[in-house]
Amino acid sequence: MKLIEQWRNGALADMQRLNTLRVFATTEPKCNLACEHCYWPHDLERAHAQDWSGPVAYLKSLGAPLFFVGRILNERGAEFLRMVIKERATSYMGIVDNGLTILDYPEFLPYWQSINISIDGWREHHDILTLRSLIIASTNSGGIGLF
Repeated sequence: MKLIEQWRNGALADMQRLNTLRVFATTEPKCNLACEHCYWPHDLERAHAQDWSGPVAYLKSLGAPLFFVGRILNERGAEFLRMVIKERATSYMGIVDNGLTILDYPEFLPYWQSINISIDGWREHHDILTLRSLIIASTNSGGIGLF
């Protein structure tokens, strides 16, 4: 709101000087959930980077905030984030996650300046959207597939 107010008052006559660039990075092509409403493809098959130095150097050259949108924070994502922190590649780190593994990596908690956890209503509604109840039923029955 403050930015809009400044623009209305003419204080931001040169809008070109504003850096609105944001970097959204994901390191994992698959998710641990299969939410019906999710806009991310669930079964991407891509070659994985073995060395994060190039992407981290590029992030640093941009000077932009980083939002880690891995959908799941795992060891691959943790390796990337450790390098980002070590190289001081950004002054802002946020995460968008489904919340199932974020606490498995407490080392990053002091660095998150924003945390966005997907919660889609009450448990019953959320479990239906994420197909969690179906996956649990399948696992508990020893079957394969969704019921």
